Amino acid sequence: MPVEIDGRPGVVIRAIGRMVQVDFNRFLAGQTVIYDYEIKEKIDDDEGKVKGLIGYMSEKNYPFS
Repeated sequence: MPVEIDGRPGVVIRAIGRMVQVDFNRFLAGQTVIYDYEIKEKIDDDEGKVKGLIGYMSEKNYPFS
């Protein structure tokens, strides 16, 4: 949840009871972000989906065949 304290934008990252932790260091806190993306390939087969997820989670790029 975005907040502003003493004129500084931040994001609440954790709330426990009556206490919250606010991250003021997020580069884009309080700003509008517009993404430009391109879909290069649609993966329909299960093997390709699994390889894609493993690559995403392990930050490795597995070629799809």
